[in-house]
Amino acid sequence: MPIRTAAPIGAIGNYWAARHRATPEEVALLQVLADSASIAMENIRRYEVLEQKTAAAEEANEMKSQFLSTVSHELRTPLNAIIGYTDLLIDGIYGRMTEEAQMPLKGVQRNAADLLRLIDNILNLARLESGNREVQTETVDLVPLLRELITDLRPLIEQKAIFLRLNVSSALLTLESDEGKIRQIFINLLANAIKFTKNGEISVTARAVPEKGGAEISIRDTGIGISEAALRKIFEPFYQTNGSNTREFGGVGLGLTIVKQLLTLLRGSIRAESEVGKGSTLTVFLPCR
Repeated sequence: MPIRTAAPIGAIGNYWAARHRATPEEVALLQVLADSASIAMENIRRYEVLEQKTAAAEEANEMKSQFLSTVSHELRTPLNAIIGYTDLLIDGIYGRMTEEAQMPLKGVQRNAADLLRLIDNILNLARLESGNREVQTETVDLVPLLRELITDLRPLIEQKAIFLRLNVSSALLTLESDEGKIRQIFINLLANAIKFTKNGEISVTARAVPEKGGAEISIRDTGIGISEAALRKIFEPFYQTNGSNTREFGGVGLGLTIVKQLLTLLRGSIRAESEVGKGSTLTVFLPCR
């Protein structure tokens, strides 16, 4: 009995002690066995092909991550020098400058900061995709950290009619978590809110949530808003709400993906609410430990 009628790969035979003509039932049974053997052998072949393709994909992914990491590090070095010297010029270290003379330098400062955030996101994505999911636990004072980030990002709103404020229910909000990852989460969220808000207000509200054993931080803006359909996709890699927004506001759609993945590592969560034309609110929950 052939195993697989088209392009046979083997055969099954049955031998009796005495001369015997196989009955239709016995032939049918042999056919079932042959078909089962054919399916099993085909599954083995497909599994081997799948293993080979998986190994090749993993190798390609590892090479991509290494490439992204190397290129990102190489870009950071000259970029940090550009940012550093620009800051020194604006601060008047090499001589006092008028406000008018500072304007183009502040443009360099803003764009360099945008590029640095993009590089950081690429590095983070490369680390996460390569399996580097280490969490370095330390005591994090959330309120001073948020104040510092808001101060650092103020140059981004100088050319906009935006008021950025921080509301806290308590000056003491401490977590046992990874400060570097928390910093990256809120840099992305704040920069995103600033990017998509032309005027109005961005408010950051932080409060303890003892019943959940953590802290809740909401970032509310009066920006362009997000449609209900887009809300379901905003945490997907490289997702942009639409092409016109990409051209007008820039970005590659990595920020919220990084935020979501980092929060998963920290056992936190994020939810988004929005209304087109009125703004968005993104609320982060971080456990105390």
